[in-house]
Amino acid sequence: MANDLDNNNLSNLLRSYNDDDKRGLKERWEMQLEKLKINQTRALKIMQMESRALHGLLKGTGSRVDIISLKKLSRFLEISVGEAANLYLESLKKPKEEQIHTLERRKFIAENFNLKELKNEGVINDATDLDHVERELIRIFNYDSIFDYRKDVVNPAYSSAKLASNVQMLNYWIEYARKVFRKIQNPNPYDRQALIEYFPTIRWHSMSVEKGIWEVIKVLYRMGITVIYLPKFKKLHIRGATFSVNQKPSIILSDYKGNYATIWFALLHELHHVLFDWDDILINSYHISDKTDFYTKVEVEDVANQFAKDYLFSDEKVQEVLPHYNNHLFIEEYARLNHVHPSIVYTMIALERDSWGWLQKFLPNINRCLGVVKNVNHNMSVSEVAEFYNEKIYNLSYEEN
Repeated sequence: MANDLDNNNLSNLLRSYNDDDKRGLKERWEMQLEKLKINQTRALKIMQMESRALHGLLKGTGSRVDIISLKKLSRFLEISVGEAANLYLESLKKPKEEQIHTLERRKFIAENFNLKELKNEGVINDATDLDHVERELIRIFNYDSIFDYRKDVVNPAYSSAKLASNVQMLNYWIEYARKVFRKIQNPNPYDRQALIEYFPTIRWHSMSVEKGIWEVIKVLYRMGITVIYLPKFKKLHIRGATFSVNQKPSIILSDYKGNYATIWFALLHELHHVLFDWDDILINSYHISDKTDFYTKVEVEDVANQFAKDYLFSDEKVQEVLPHYNNHLFIEEYARLNHVHPSIVYTMIALERDSWGWLQKFLPNINRCLGVVKNVNHNMSVSEVAEFYNEKIYNLSYEEN
């Protein structure tokens, strides 16, 4: 048609106009209707224009435009044809720019998140709905944009083959933990000497399944050491980790294997790193303790592991009780005299005998230890988790929970 122009020819009509006015055709159209106090039907009759032609101009949905309709619209809006044409071309760009940005966001999500595992862990509901995924991740991390996600590089000295095989989930776990610690904002300075002086009393608290570990965690908080429990990711064989957040120690404990003794072992293991490896952690920003624990003899962190074992129940003590492991009254009394829970003694015996099938009946239910913390889940935002710990653990007595 003679009256049809494509985008290239349309540029011949462009004239200069006020660059400071960022209103598009649609906004100007709505303002003009308001100014004239008429509705769209009346305006179309005045311009003698069809609704479809108007919508094509206002929404920028076509690659060709009827120049007569454009002239009619420009007169109605009281602007030049060139200005109307320029605004129309701008409206054509927006959908394409939005499509490109959407593609970039989705590509970023696919490259940096293991959507299948996040769905399996209850973080997201639908791994195929990327709009849902993006909304949930932004909510969980309290981001303004998905591009705020901080990717990390896992230090191979602190990771096993198991960890390296699932770097996306490990990076997610690290970023989530760091955000939680920053939201908690422990105001207390790190006091290494206070930790050294407090250390001899820690083991005694293991005798109280329901309250012991939280009593220790509250004391550590006042020393500038923030400790939280986060539920495990099934395919990340991590029992604990220590982070440097605001130059202060921050420790995560997990219920890997669901063993009460393992949680205490993990705490002592991480506190060893705080005491003796803190300079390295400050440089690397975190230290991850992988699947090496009571259930394996492959000890990649020999010193920290041996320290935790010696502190809780040494190899020498294990040899003393080993002949009596079937005598429950003997084990209970020996544990009491050594200020540890009997399950720790039994776990050490199981490690020595490399036999685990019989152990479960001597372990307290892990939920007794976790208490209200068992309600923390992977779908909670970092703000919700931080608020939970500030209110329920650090600032209130455990009895009030």
